[in-house]
Amino acid sequence: MHFVFVDETGDPGSKGPPIFGYGVLEVEDQHYNQIRQILAEERRRYGVHGQFRLEPRNEITRRVFSQLGEVAKYDRVRASFCILTRHITTDVT
Repeated sequence: MHFVFVDETGDPGSKGPPIFGYGVLEVEDQHYNQIRQILAEERRRYGVHGQFRLEPRNEITRRVFSQLGEVAKYDRVRASFCILTRHITTDVT
């Protein structure tokens, strides 16, 4: 069995920000607790109680990705992401 975590950033609608992205993290069931432990440890360390925001330039993001990278080295987790930039034109001639 696999667990899949999916998260998105931005708004895919036409009035949303210029960037929309999503990430997918797939974990086999025998390694699920290892991923949960990483996230729980960082939540406790930084006092995160609500939504877990992984922003590009903050310390918590670097720590989480570093630890997930170590787990990924042994094929225990697979990750993918997609970032879309939108360009809206008003000229439809």
